Amino acid sequence: MNKKFFLRISVLVLISVFGISLISCKRNKEDIKKTDSDIIIENSNILEDSLEAKEVINNFFKYMNEKDEDKISSYFVPLEKNSSKRRLFNLDYINLLEINLVTDKLQYENYIISILLKQKKLNVEKLKIYEVKYDIKFINDEIEPVKNGETKKEFFVVKLRGSDEWLIEAIGTM
Repeated sequence: MNKKFFLRISVLVLISVFGISLISCKRNKEDIKKTDSDIIIENSNILEDSLEAKEVINNFFKYMNEKDEDKISSYFVPLEKNSSKRRLFNLDYINLLEINLVTDKLQYENYIISILLKQKKLNVEKLKIYEVKYDIKFINDEIEPVKNGETKKEFFVVKLRGSDEWLIEAIGTM
């Protein structure tokens, strides 16, 4: 009976060790996926504001008011340049009120892992996330998803590898 007991214990220990090593191996694969995210976050220095990235947002609002689609498009990454979401024909005005740098590392990780790396859209070197508050007025706000008045959105501004320019990658609701 002692031999059977020890045999059972030995088998349980082996199964436990094997299971732990499988879990560890799986975690190592997940860590490999996060490496790109960590590199982007390190490069981005998320606690430090960027005047150049903010200037891109300022210019976006300037050219929205001027209804200059070409200039607006020049501030977006190539995949977003031809966005038809701007609906300039119905814009009366848009005034930038505030730009605040987001410094929450978790927001950067979530965006990088769930959007940038999953979709493999871009070869991003740096990312800045800004909370932007603005006042907007449409000629007819009944046909718009956003109504007249103050609005807050997140602007995801990136610097692609090999480029010195900051560009808007996305604008998201908060």
